[in-house]
Amino acid sequence: MAERRMFAKKIIDSARFIKMPAETQSFYFHLSMRADDDGIVEAFSVMRLLGISEDNLKILVAKDFVTVLNDDLVSHITDWKEHNLIRADRKVDSLYKGLLLQVVPDISLLEKKERADRKHDENTLDSNGTSHGRHSIGKDSIGEVSKVKERINIDAVLISQFKEETNAGEVAIKLMAWFIAYRKRIKKPIKTIAPMKLLITEMRKCINAGYKIEAMQELMEAKEWQSIKLEWVQKELPKEKEWEAK
Repeated sequence: MAERRMFAKKIIDSARFIKMPAETQSFYFHLSMRADDDGIVEAFSVMRLLGISEDNLKILVAKDFVTVLNDDLVSHITDWKEHNLIRADRKVDSLYKGLLLQVVPDISLLEKKERADRKHDENTLDSNGTSHGRHSIGKDSIGEVSKVKERINIDAVLISQFKEETNAGEVAIKLMAWFIAYRKRIKKPIKTIAPMKLLITEMRKCINAGYKIEAMQELMEAKEWQSIKLEWVQKELPKEKEWEAK
């Protein structure tokens, strides 16, 4: 995902834009700077970062500058393609591209294309007719690095949001970091803090019943559970294997 973003003057100089409160205008710039290559951004996280109210997002929606895609306030910048001309061979598809297409099915998105120079490398054959595959290795590696960077950014936002909303301590933060990494390992990555809140609620019940956090983590790993509940733990861990709560 690009580190730089542009803004079309005909949008930000319009009366529709200038008539909005200064705070809302600033919010729009922050959203746009943090949007991915499809113009999608997690608006809730940006509001938390700036310490502003949701009224600013409501104004942007009413003025048709932003479209909210789900209850977690994942949003799309309406004039994204007017602002930013991204090369198709440099574009990184949004993690929320499928969601955008569900909510706005007739939207025209830039389709990612292969780089011409790397296509040439991919088709290079040696004297025996064997492909060297230089392009495929480079492309896959770059793609994976991009995905990892996006995921790391999202994970950091989730942890920060969880800490703010729950006033969580150091132990809980470490637990959530483990939970996020664990969910990625079982191919069920976390995108909102809802499952994190559910886990901490159920973990507290289990701890009060006499189970250690480490025991519950091992059980989740073994069973590949997406979360945990006290009744599940009680069924899986016999009484003689219960631990004292920390």
